[in-house]
Amino acid sequence: MFQGLALPTQTFIPPGFPGYEKSDQWAFNPEAAKKSLADAGFADVSKLPPIKLTFSSSARNKVRFEWVANQLKQNLGVEAQLDPVDPTAFSALTKDTATTPQMFYLGWCADYPDPQDWLSLVFKTGGSSASRVSWSNKEFDDLVTKADIEPDAAKRADLYSQAQKILINDAPVVFTSNDVIPSLVKPYVKGISKDTITPIDYIPGFFNLKELDVAP
Repeated sequence: MFQGLALPTQTFIPPGFPGYEKSDQWAFNPEAAKKSLADAGFADVSKLPPIKLTFSSSARNKVRFEWVANQLKQNLGVEAQLDPVDPTAFSALTKDTATTPQMFYLGWCADYPDPQDWLSLVFKTGGSSASRVSWSNKEFDDLVTKADIEPDAAKRADLYSQAQKILINDAPVVFTSNDVIPSLVKPYVKGISKDTITPIDYIPGFFNLKELDVAP
């Protein structure tokens, strides 16, 4: 669907960032999904309440949600309604728990390469995503609060790791993909390689400018 511009994921912190841990807990399993529906009283999916996929109206988002709707139909027999809305209206809907859509899509870009920027800021009670979906887990909160002020790097990493496992297990949101951004670098730009760039370089080598050399 993304035509090579994204990689599937089941975790929040992406590969290359401190705190990344691979997980297959929610691997693709239609039969397990059908069992979950049956356990919830919906072995007959025609008895499900209406399923609405709300998204900021754009050509790219239309393709995304047509794919999601198709997957729900193809694998579970669930009919879902596409609900495109004006981008400004969509933003307002997702910021108020009284109007948070049933199913919607948001992304996150790191400000700095540290688990705090993914876990504490986003999913601690009241965080940017936790508040949108009304998720709160005291054990998670306690772990990231301790990690945020822990001076020992190994202990700090372990606390964040424990918190991330809770986040993945609770699944207050579904983690779907990490963006992939292709870049072209002129051959006369020296000092840029896979060993010198970081996952949050706004342009290749952004955080390693002192090592770059441009000699056309």
